[in-house]
Amino acid sequence: MPFPRLRAGWHCCSQGGYAAACNEKGRSAMKPDLLEFAVCPACGGALALDEKGRAGVVEAGVVHCAACKTPYQVREGILDLNPAPTEAARREMEAHRVLEARWHSEVVPQHLRHLVEGEAGLRNLLSMPRCPYPELVEAVPDVRRVHETADDFFALLDRLHLRGDENVLEIGSHLGWSAYRLAERCGRVVATDISHQLSVAQGFIDHGPYFDRVYCDMMTLPFRPACFDMIFGVAVVHHADDLPALFRRCRAVLRSGGRAVFFAEPVVGVDDAVARASFGAADKAFGVQEHVYTIDEYFDAAQAAGFTPHVLPLAGILHEPGRKHPTLRRAWCMLLRLGLGRTALFTRIIYPRMLRRYPQIPFPRFALVLDA
Repeated sequence: MPFPRLRAGWHCCSQGGYAAACNEKGRSAMKPDLLEFAVCPACGGALALDEKGRAGVVEAGVVHCAACKTPYQVREGILDLNPAPTEAARREMEAHRVLEARWHSEVVPQHLRHLVEGEAGLRNLLSMPRCPYPELVEAVPDVRRVHETADDFFALLDRLHLRGDENVLEIGSHLGWSAYRLAERCGRVVATDISHQLSVAQGFIDHGPYFDRVYCDMMTLPFRPACFDMIFGVAVVHHADDLPALFRRCRAVLRSGGRAVFFAEPVVGVDDAVARASFGAADKAFGVQEHVYTIDEYFDAAQAAGFTPHVLPLAGILHEPGRKHPTLRRAWCMLLRLGLGRTALFTRIIYPRMLRRYPQIPFPRFALVLDA
């Protein structure tokens, strides 16, 4: 696959010492104007706070649907719009807890655990997606894979030419590091996930720009129609078991002219049945939903939802001297440098055809961009 799997490598971050260090500076709180975006997942009605809640920020309390009166909790400043998870979501939420504990106790070498706890862990968190500790990068493959995508992640944000006033929805935010980086560049960011690890994102808020947090299922996205300028996700779409339905929900909450941008999604060649069958086997055993799609499946689902999809190649991997196919990598770099490799002919036609034969035809990392 042209992408590493980015989520698994950071389960340690919500361990007690680390989370405590993240929350020392400030208290978790929700800004009431989040309800200008969110709606009741049961009926789509408007959500309302009581008079006390409207007067300031909300650390804990209850939000009610104005139409059906369903209550929703605010916990640690996070609005919970996923009070009754599906069975599949429950399994995945529990898998995150199991993998988190296993990561800390079995994956990180004992002599390096001090680097993912307390103040050292906080430094690690605030540096994401980069890791400031070379010994941790060397020792833990998951950390190394995330660290190695950092240049491409930041290059992608640069390529998006954000104005600074966008309303952005991130799906699958996990610890919140990507939402944090988006909040540095955008007007408003709403970070969503089903995972309890979204609470760790308070560490970013304490040390940087504010962003909203909502527990919700990405298959429902309980937000007002056409209220976001961009949807963003890192290694999340392949967790959806119904790709067309996910893209339809994304299109519904995006304004006309908006876009959905997905970074670090795996892709499989159309004839690579072995890779499709074996993808994510280890995490599946714990209950995590893992799927891998062909580029045609991505494009077909996007077009059916009303998007115009294209592939945005990223050059970081092309500059790594240890990679195979040096002649091809030089050709890629030249195409991108001249601008030809970013034209519609390449991003909408040539690249998808190449990706149908991945990995027989090598391909750099890329972002899947869906224009509304």
